[in-house]
Amino acid sequence: MPFSYIDFMTNNYIQKILTLVLTILMSANIYAYDAEVGGIYYNLDKENKTASVTRGGGKYTGDVSIPASVDYEGDNYEVKSIDRMTFYGCSNLTSIKIPGSVTSIGNNALFGCSSLISVEIPEPVINIGSGAFSHCSGLNSINIPSSVTSIGTLAFGSCSSLKAIDVHSGNPAFTSVGGVLYDKGITKLVACPGGLTSVDIPNSVTCIGKWAFNNCDGLTSVDIPNSVTSIEESAFYPCGSLNTIKIPSSVTSIGHGAFMDCKALISIDIPRSVTNIGDYAFIGCSSLKAINVNSGNTAFTSVENVLYDKRITKLVACPGSLTSVDIPNSVTSIGNYAFYGCSNLTAVEIPNSVTSIGESAFSGCSSLKTIKIPNSVTSIERSVFHSCEALTSIDIPGSVTSIGKEAFYGCSVLTSVNIPKSVTSIGESAFFFVAD
Repeated sequence: MPFSYIDFMTNNYIQKILTLVLTILMSANIYAYDAEVGGIYYNLDKENKTASVTRGGGKYTGDVSIPASVDYEGDNYEVKSIDRMTFYGCSNLTSIKIPGSVTSIGNNALFGCSSLISVEIPEPVINIGSGAFSHCSGLNSINIPSSVTSIGTLAFGSCSSLKAIDVHSGNPAFTSVGGVLYDKGITKLVACPGGLTSVDIPNSVTCIGKWAFNNCDGLTSVDIPNSVTSIEESAFYPCGSLNTIKIPSSVTSIGHGAFMDCKALISIDIPRSVTNIGDYAFIGCSSLKAINVNSGNTAFTSVENVLYDKRITKLVACPGSLTSVDIPNSVTSIGNYAFYGCSNLTAVEIPNSVTSIGESAFSGCSSLKTIKIPNSVTSIERSVFHSCEALTSIDIPGSVTSIGKEAFYGCSVLTSVNIPKSVTSIGESAFFFVAD
């Protein structure tokens, strides 16, 4: 799995990792520019006589007005785009004027411009990149002109004051209903403004898109209509106040991390129609007591509130608030992220039927003191016991031949580990930050 999924214990972990990576990149001075005119930095296409606004040596502050064209060394360049990350983290940027010459706003172009209250996107803009206005916490509304045909993922993510994303009626690709962004046919919910406290989803919607409700912390409940068949990856991550949601019998697929970090969610019912549930769909749901599956479901079932495949051979997900789990002897595998963040578990007994424990299966089980790995298990996968901060000792059986990367990373009180001769490979940082 990508490094972004190693540790979701902190809210908005992905964004924080992204911030760290970008900070490192910036400190490495990779943001070269061709010209600086009037306090604005540009990259120049000398053949086509066009310019793109880019990041310079420091952060932009105050009111910034980008000209439609710029003169440099005797030539005139038309300003056509705003580069990725140009205004990234410019928290003191209070306003920006984008000229009518600009056609593209790059990925994360205004990410984290927290003092920006309003912005006018001009008619020629065709593309708004991923994360373009993400974390603009002061932004209260935004208008999408008729020219925009492409909007990237999380373009307006974590805009906590945003009450409306309005779309020009002539736009051929997108529309808005009640301030919520949809595709033109109103079949896909693209983005819900972070400042809304209620949403009425039209019956024409068949798909709730990736990251659609990102950081909509004002929502306590969402009524998904019977027209919806797919809830995509991270769709409700992280709706911290969401305590009730009804998944209709039309839904067939729940994507990776769909309800991740919905910390107020108490229970969830899986209808008979669902045939696919992605990894880490319910991790970080620290109040979750039960995952209930309709008895008619052909792919999944639940036993004592825990989610399994229909044959009860794979443990898929354990609700985050459970204090104990009795794993049936029919189980042969514990899935990726199955117990992730189950911070109330102090002990787990894995039956001898289990041959496989998936990646990050017990990661973040911060109260887990004892666990017995049976002789049937042949490998310890990546990050399986990552951040199990209460784990003091562990015996690895002679059946195990490999220990994956970061398997016991952050097990800060782990003082006793029995590694048998059968182990032939130990991954990078497998025992990093364990007790001395």
